[in-house]
Amino acid sequence: MIFEKRTLRLRAFAKVNLCLHVMGRRPDGFHELRTIFQTISLADTLGLTVTPKRGGGVEIFMQSSDPELPVDGTNLVMRAIGAIVSETGF
Repeated sequence: MIFEKRTLRLRAFAKVNLCLHVMGRRPDGFHELRTIFQTISLADTLGLTVTPKRGGGVEIFMQSSDPELPVDGTNLVMRAIGAIVSETGF
């Protein structure tokens, strides 16, 4: 099977927390949350590029117009994608 470089652009809508209760800390360092939120029309556009590597696997690139936003492994979107890749073998 031959894969080509693919680019995906998605809108990530903002949300307003109507209620937010921060619970205890989880073993992974994040906090449990109880929240009620509503999406709003304000959104970022995420651009992701997946490029196949010779011998298998993929390289994933993220781009942002905000220079303050990390686009490496510290970004939660990239961490989530990495977890999906690890679980699916894609």
